[in-house]
Amino acid sequence: MAQFDSGKIEKRRSKLEREIEQLKGELEAVRTGLNKVIDALGPDARSHEIRAFFDDKSEQIHRLKLDISRCERELAETTPPKSIDRIVAHHKTLIAKLETWSRDPEAVAPMRQIIDRLTIHAIWNEAEECWERTCEVMFDFSAIIAADKRR
Repeated sequence: MAQFDSGKIEKRRSKLEREIEQLKGELEAVRTGLNKVIDALGPDARSHEIRAFFDDKSEQIHRLKLDISRCERELAETTPPKSIDRIVAHHKTLIAKLETWSRDPEAVAPMRQIIDRLTIHAIWNEAEECWERTCEVMFDFSAIIAADKRR
């Protein structure tokens, strides 16, 4: 969740939202201009130059729509998923299964896909004359979200 709250992500999100609004304004301006030209020409205008003008405007509208959809996709990538609580609960369930039985196939396979790094620390305890082991897990948050979309 902290990944989505960073200042860098917030700036990117704001920039994309501004760009989307600007592109939508440009699109609306092109459409308005086109409607004015259609009204001014009337129903009898069918020359080659007019068709070329409309083809150019149509291409411009298509490019603007593509730019808007690209920005919206990028914005969606920087927005936390609405189902974050469900994702966290699912992965806590998987971890609980692994705490019960470390080789549970229902938990091992999905967990392998989302683990970024495992770090095992082993420290010799002089007083008890044994090794104390701890394991640190770094999860790949984007892989967790992608795995949730596949489920």
